[in-house]
Amino acid sequence: MFSLLSFPQPVSAQAVVKDIPTKSLQIGDTIPEELWHLPLQIVNHPNGKDSIILNDFRGKLIILDFWATWCGSCIANMPKVFKLQEELNDDVQVLLITKENRPKVNQFFQRNPFSLISAVNDETFNRLFTHLSIPHYSIINKQGTIQAITSSDQITTDNIRRILEDTTAEVTVKIDRDTKAPFLTTSNLPLDHISHHSVLFEGQLGGFPSSVDQRKYGHVIGVSYTNMALVKLFKAVFRKLYPDLNDKRFLFESGDSIKFFYPVHNTTAKKEWYKKNLYSYEVLVKNERSNDIFNYMLNDLNNHTPFRGILTTRKRRCMQLVFKKKSSSHVNDVGMMSGQQKTIEYIKAEDLVTYLDDSPQIPFPVINGINSQKKVNVTITPKFENLKDIRQQLNEQGLDLTEVVAEIPVFVISQK
Repeated sequence: MFSLLSFPQPVSAQAVVKDIPTKSLQIGDTIPEELWHLPLQIVNHPNGKDSIILNDFRGKLIILDFWATWCGSCIANMPKVFKLQEELNDDVQVLLITKENRPKVNQFFQRNPFSLISAVNDETFNRLFTHLSIPHYSIINKQGTIQAITSSDQITTDNIRRILEDTTAEVTVKIDRDTKAPFLTTSNLPLDHISHHSVLFEGQLGGFPSSVDQRKYGHVIGVSYTNMALVKLFKAVFRKLYPDLNDKRFLFESGDSIKFFYPVHNTTAKKEWYKKNLYSYEVLVKNERSNDIFNYMLNDLNNHTPFRGILTTRKRRCMQLVFKKKSSSHVNDVGMMSGQQKTIEYIKAEDLVTYLDDSPQIPFPVINGINSQKKVNVTITPKFENLKDIRQQLNEQGLDLTEVVAEIPVFVISQK
């Protein structure tokens, strides 16, 4: 009895390429069978061949070295790679891979006589072994699995010997970054290495709430604000830099208020306003510079938005705390009259001024008109209804608030 034996027929390069997966290969992946048999154009083969397949080296540890003739770092590492190939020739095969054409690469090896094989005109390997910078190395172990994706400093004889002895040996993974992309879009950056970083976005950021968040990464600290009107960002700076001043000293002096404040009209108009006029800001600094965070923020807002905020002085309508009777050097304690009242016992006049100034029922800044260093003793209702109400309470205890125009420190916002 005879049986017919069927032998595999040669497969064209086009058919092989068609069957190769398009997904990028990662550490731990097995090399697809089709890739083993993909014809590769080469130069510098010791036997003068101009084409090989990866399968020619199957059973060895294969180091794919992605390079270019214009890459100084690639060329600087070649003597080390050449020496490694010579020392471990029985177990290791280094295969250089470049996108450049045969004439250009041949010229390179005429000037630099390294006995290293290089694939040329490559597209497939560069696509499957994704990288953004060269030199770039992918190590395929004897079992046909990608064991490492690494950089030139890891391609040493000692490291390769370890891999030959142990298929689980680890090698530092190369971190590839897109150098053309902004830092803030690049993942896995060492955030604890930041000295200073800030970013400002104009217009609503989709997917983010309107919020304030603290930031801390190792020795780096910061704060972020997302989707806020400029009034809130400037007020955040004002309150942090000048804690002794309240919002009565926050003055919008000139400019297009529609771009600065939240709108108060209908919901549809608000949504349209948000798209163009909300801002998001983040600043990061080293821990020891944490006191500078809001100075950085003010500088960025002043330099990169249509508005500018500065601390200055202006003549403003104010309420001045004075003695009702000039002969009074102090005021008698009238005591607690009800649970709705609050006794402020023997405090400095300036502290009473601060208490009154922080009261929203008094619409104007409150300043001190009492020069005496003697302390005062008053009883007032904590939640008085209006300015008239508090004046009446103060009058009963020998004090008053009188209207004056005075030059006071204010934080002024104006459009540039």
